[in-house]
Amino acid sequence: MTPVAMPVTVPAAADRRIRIELRGVVQGVGLRPYVSGLARALGLGGWVANSASGVTLAAEGPGAAVETFVRRLGAELPPQATIETLKRTDTEPLGETTFRIRDSVDGATGTAAYVTPDIATCAACVAEIFDPQARRHHYPFTSCTHCGPRF
Repeated sequence: MTPVAMPVTVPAAADRRIRIELRGVVQGVGLRPYVSGLARALGLGGWVANSASGVTLAAEGPGAAVETFVRRLGAELPPQATIETLKRTDTEPLGETTFRIRDSVDGATGTAAYVTPDIATCAACVAEIFDPQARRHHYPFTSCTHCGPRF
């Protein structure tokens, strides 16, 4: 009698959930859209939001993807963003499978978030302002993650 090969079942990587509080130049520099895009690219669920003291987020999914997210979060920031402190807390997974940008959180305690300096308008924004086909043609308040918001 020929033995039948049985499929080997490898348990899926355990889901993990983390909460991260970021302080530094993290608002008005495109950090929330960056975080959201990174989380979605890695297949993570969770959320990101501004608060009075910085940016707070939660991300969950396979452990390896969560670790990749944390590593890349600190290494691939938008050009004007600077993280001074990153406080990470492991929490219980909630089963979130989609990642979203939440509205800003009111009533946070701690140090106020930094306001970015008004940086010269970058070449991409200037091109957009003067392109008659662009959505923001002649719009004076154009800004991006490279040159920041206009104050």
